[in-house]
Amino acid sequence: MIAPAEILRTLRQDLHFAIRTLRKSPGFTAVALLTLALGIGANSAIFSVVNGVLLKPLPYHQPDRLVYLYSQFPTMGFDEFWISPPEYRDLQERARSFSAIGAWRTGRVNVAGTENPVRVTSAIVSAEFFTALGVAPLLGRPFTAEEDRPNGPGVAVISYGLWRRVFGGDPQLVGSRVQIDGAPTTITGVMPDGFDIENAGVEVWVPGCTKTVYVEPVFQTLVDPCGRVTRVLVREGHYRTIQEPGHFETRHEEVWVPGHYI
Repeated sequence: MIAPAEILRTLRQDLHFAIRTLRKSPGFTAVALLTLALGIGANSAIFSVVNGVLLKPLPYHQPDRLVYLYSQFPTMGFDEFWISPPEYRDLQERARSFSAIGAWRTGRVNVAGTENPVRVTSAIVSAEFFTALGVAPLLGRPFTAEEDRPNGPGVAVISYGLWRRVFGGDPQLVGSRVQIDGAPTTITGVMPDGFDIENAGVEVWVPGCTKTVYVEPVFQTLVDPCGRVTRVLVREGHYRTIQEPGHFETRHEEVWVPGHYI
């Protein structure tokens, strides 16, 4: 049996020999180091993607029951398209296989903090959005269906990061009013640390995706605060494909992955 001291002595000699060899061939050393750096970087990047998409579970309750819906317009060449607000309302009224249907669209808002205003990523979401994901606020509550209506009260749910960074983690913030895009807004809840949607870095959630107002009565033009198109996910009980001739088609995939269009 080789003594530990002998093993260490041999290892030290090998290291000295390797260092002398590399110093004699700087070109070879540079290429070897660059190859190692590229290999390690590539493997790290691949593992990050595999871990986020395949290995790491989604941070939602029973993520295997989440379904991301989209519409199709084959005659127009759109194999995958967002759901419009009228289509979303049709899903709410006619779909019976889903326990919750949530809609959202991201944007940007200004938030007046305790010192200087900050501009953050926001999401206009439906009242069932948090129910569909199965995640409850860490503090307070999400907004209700009564608050998610035209001309409803100004309410918002904020992220844990925004709560700590801008408002100092004040537990009394829930129920108080702050200025969001210049409008007085009541903070109803604070989401758990790390909660997000599509890895978008959303820090403010406000109701409004189901609000639609009519303008120009002659043409009955629909104007929607979400920008006419909405992303929709559902928590399903049984798979179901909805298809109505002359209307629209909605399909599902079995896995919904944040940060990826399915």
